[in-house]
Amino acid sequence: MKVLMRIGTSVLIVLFLSVGLCHAQSFPDQSFIKGVEYASQGKFEEAKEEFEKALKVETFYGRAKVALKVIEDVIDQKIKRQIAIYFFRGVAYGIKGQYSEAITDYKKAIEINPRYAETYINRGFAYAKGKGQYDQAISTSRD
Repeated sequence: MKVLMRIGTSVLIVLFLSVGLCHAQSFPDQSFIKGVEYASQGKFEEAKEEFEKALKVETFYGRAKVALKVIEDVIDQKIKRQIAIYFFRGVAYGIKGQYSEAITDYKKAIEINPRYAETYINRGFAYAKGKGQYDQAISTSRD
């Protein structure tokens, strides 16, 4: 009976640790998604906080680094707020698998500022991953 209780306790501990690790691994994603939601509404300060949270947990979290760069470009007035809003709306659509909508918002950001590279990168990703349109993904035209 004691052996069964030890085995049962061990199994519970393993399950508890597994659930805890799974939750900890999803935290950067949760913060990133929350940050995208804030940024797509023009709430850049709140978005910045969420992206920074994601980076505190996982320092090589590339998406959060890019997102913070976009936020900093708004704060430093390198790009207009509206570009960032379209950019983050595109990201939000991409997260949901709505790539056509993402591409539409990236195109709107490009129309405002055709020199902002981050939008082209994300638009290319949406074409490639979401639609399988690899030629369109590498195109730099404003289509």
